[in-house]
Amino acid sequence: MKNIIDVTLSGLTFPCHLRYPEAARYFPMPDPDAPCVGGIPVCLTDEDWSFYLNAGIEENAHSEYSLLTMPFSDALMDYNRMAFHAVALRWQDKAYLIAAPSGVGKSTQARFLQELRPGEFGVISGDRPILEFRKKETHFSDEIQIDRSDSTQILSNPEGHWDIIVHPSQWNGKENWFGAKAAPLAGLILLLRGDQNELISLTPREAAIRCYNQVIQTFISPDKIRKAAELTTRLLNSVPIWQLTTYQVPESTKLLVKSIFSSNSQTEME
Repeated sequence: MKNIIDVTLSGLTFPCHLRYPEAARYFPMPDPDAPCVGGIPVCLTDEDWSFYLNAGIEENAHSEYSLLTMPFSDALMDYNRMAFHAVALRWQDKAYLIAAPSGVGKSTQARFLQELRPGEFGVISGDRPILEFRKKETHFSDEIQIDRSDSTQILSNPEGHWDIIVHPSQWNGKENWFGAKAAPLAGLILLLRGDQNELISLTPREAAIRCYNQVIQTFISPDKIRKAAELTTRLLNSVPIWQLTTYQVPESTKLLVKSIFSSNSQTEME
């Protein structure tokens, strides 16, 4: 098979088959120290291209690079990883995700955070970071303190808490923001437009559908769809989740600074 390149994501190197060889220029050189994953190369199939062409997506090298995020995320799921649609910021050696559908204002919030607190924030990925889930054994004294008292709680985590590492990827959005190193995830902010500026905590049930919708995947394999749901459940049960309703910026961004990104803020909102 021709046009095979190696692509390193979150510490693993995958073979990738390109229909357009010039798409290779969008991928950096693979990490020579990353273990190689065998198996069938990640690619877009003829059926994939037919679907995207019918959806009005032009077939070219840049489209191939962009669309490959989905089959790569499917492949990553076999290794307790997935691509997630969010801006990933690094603050005080921890990662925070700002997630929402395209056009809601993730990049705007990230930009104002950098303006309000110059030099404090780095960008791990501007659009599609990779989340890696590492199992950890917890004791009562050091469990992550997340409120699970809501009577509507339906999600559980019988396997215990997970450490979630947020890695950079090759897909960094139109701003092409990147550069900060991988970091452990400390919180997830779901962005919503509304008629007021408000920051509230969410239960896993309240956040479940919106989080799942941000998982990058092909939706082709039932097994991978179930795996995406499993990984989403791990995410929901492992870190605090907030909803930022934004009416005006930078006023809404100031709520993040006051409540989350300040030396006096608590990891968990009351």
